[in-house]
Amino acid sequence: MKDRIETATRLGQIPEETQKEHAGFREWKFFSSRDDHQAVIQILTDGRDPTCVDTEGRPLPTLTYVARERRSQCHSNFKAGAMNALVSAKVVN
Repeated sequence: MKDRIETATRLGQIPEETQKEHAGFREWKFFSSRDDHQAVIQILTDGRDPTCVDTEGRPLPTLTYVARERRSQCHSNFKAGAMNALVSAKVVN
């Protein structure tokens, strides 16, 4: 995902194959820079999907990528630190 975002930054646009592959990119109308973009929330693996298993057949947890919205006109002063996150959640009933 990081490589795809950096490629989009370098090109100044989202490549068509990347837009088709990731729902989060399809919603972006433009991409100006890594410091000016919409928020991204992408579910990479859905723990409820019975076909989502590891190499030993065990179910995988839900894995989500989250990146906050960034706008050049709104200064963050770097207070938030590293807000992008790869989140793994396991729901216990």
